Amino acid sequence: LFACVQCIDTIEKDKPVVLSYIPTSGIDRKERQDTLLNGYHFTCQCVACSGVETNPLATKWEKTLKLPEGNNVNITRQMQYSCNESLINIQQLDEKLSSDGDENNNERDELIAGCIMMIRMSMNGIKNQDISPHHEVSIEAHRLLAAALSLSGNTAEALREHQHFFDAIAPVSPLIDPVVIAAQRVEYARDLWRNG
Repeated sequence: LFACVQCIDTIEKDKPVVLSYIPTSGIDRKERQDTLLNGYHFTCQCVACSGVETNPLATKWEKTLKLPEGNNVNITRQMQYSCNESLINIQQLDEKLSSDGDENNNERDELIAGCIMMIRMSMNGIKNQDISPHHEVSIEAHRLLAAALSLSGNTAEALREHQHFFDAIAPVSPLIDPVVIAAQRVEYARDLWRNG
């Protein structure tokens, strides 16, 4: 087993090249460690998972991302996964419709409206549970809502959600996968272009 890695930054000599097994964006240390231990059977020693007591940056992340006691975000994640799958299906439907020359589809519009409603409900739930705006489920809600609004043709509102996404990741940006940030920037640029 091997991997080809293309670096986007300089790596100092003798520094390790590491890869995250799971998204590190907005998951607190305990949740991240439990997921890695239960799913991959090891205890992670990265800067975000270890050294919280001695690393000021890790301590800041831990305080920012910690879920309030008793909260379980798995239902929200499942709902977000379902919306993401629906949005992917809608994009595929759009490609098919444009190749067929048919651009009016009620099923598409209903799917998008349903996703927007579900995402907004999840955002209310996230807010009511006092989950950090920098937690992964909060960030994902903004990403999904921006995508759904863009598909609905409401690019002005989609642009606002893109901005909420970028605001939410700012304090935890070292934990965010750079590919996720780059992809969101592409979507933001596309919506800026569509909005004129």
